[in-house]
Amino acid sequence: MRDCKLRSLILISIIAAISFLIMIFEFALPVFPPFLKLDFSDLPALLIGFSLGPASGIGVVFIRNLLHLTITATMGVGELANFLISGTFVFISAYFYARYKKAVLSLIVGTAGMVIMALITNLLIIIPLYEAILDLPLENTILAARAVNPAIEGINSYLAMVIAPFNLLKATLVSIVFYPIFKRIRLTSTYKNIKGDD
Repeated sequence: MRDCKLRSLILISIIAAISFLIMIFEFALPVFPPFLKLDFSDLPALLIGFSLGPASGIGVVFIRNLLHLTITATMGVGELANFLISGTFVFISAYFYARYKKAVLSLIVGTAGMVIMALITNLLIIIPLYEAILDLPLENTILAARAVNPAIEGINSYLAMVIAPFNLLKATLVSIVFYPIFKRIRLTSTYKNIKGDD
């Protein structure tokens, strides 16, 4: 039992390091403000979450963000946001998969959870912390978003037209890439105990 836990911990740590390396290769999309970056670092976390359980997936997200603190440009605010938002996506998706063994349904529910958490986190945590810690007024964020989308006028339109669609797009793209990879891995001997309907 101890050896099994140790192997799982080592695997989670290795996958978290890979997730961190993937996180470095982030890129902006022209339809969103440049401070919102897309990356695929949730892929390894989802793989671990679906194979070992939601707690293991959360562990990957947590360790990944601890590693990212060594190169942070946001004094930890960005890492906190990433942990809360991506962690929600990974945890809910992995939890539903563990319970119902339906990968597509699990990813859809996880995506919905990620969007909701992104809205809550931005409103109650990220924006206030950026103002308090990084001295970045909300007005500056709105102006940067308005430069891309002139329809954005305030916090409500910013959340509805920037934060929600960005996280919806991110989770959808990650899910689209993840699903065929997971199906392939599920057929290997290492993960032959993972069963599911889709």
